[in-house]
Amino acid sequence: MAMPLASRILARFGVAALIVGCGALATGSSAHAADGSPDLGRYQRVQPRVDYTVYGPTTSFGLPRTSFQVNSCGGGRSDFITADYGKQATATSPWLSLQESPGSDGCVDGPDGVGPAATFTVNGARAHVLGSCAGGKSTCAHSTAALVKKQAYTIVTLPGSADRPTKTHVEVYSQAMTLAQIKAFIRGLVPAT
Repeated sequence: MAMPLASRILARFGVAALIVGCGALATGSSAHAADGSPDLGRYQRVQPRVDYTVYGPTTSFGLPRTSFQVNSCGGGRSDFITADYGKQATATSPWLSLQESPGSDGCVDGPDGVGPAATFTVNGARAHVLGSCAGGKSTCAHSTAALVKKQAYTIVTLPGSADRPTKTHVEVYSQAMTLAQIKAFIRGLVPAT
């Protein structure tokens, strides 16, 4: 049996060993209700350490933040951020993992087993949503909304700010989240100043 995409991603990044803290997973309809103001404090505290604009979410759909890590990007680049909301307790447990790094590309390779599903615009930048490949294939020409809800990987490079001109590469890994929720999460990212 193939390892789920999100588990392969975590194993590749070694993030599983870094996860700190654990909150109760929101259940029922509250897991999908927008929450207006998740705590941006940790994101704000990282901003002085990095040369890119740190963005924080304005919604996590009721999913508690279950981890927040600042990791070395290497090569003289600024550190990158990883924050998880919810947990992958089961294959249908809602989960979001936000990664932010400097520049137009990430500090680590993206996942295998995903194909293009949708694009949308946020802050003048083009975001690309890639969903799981049918049949667990390692590559595919396209994915579907149903496969996006199963597991997805979304990337966008957001603009820098006047005081931090370096662009911010954003990656969002998700499980049991609809395309509309993924778009709302990414469109809800705001500079954590």
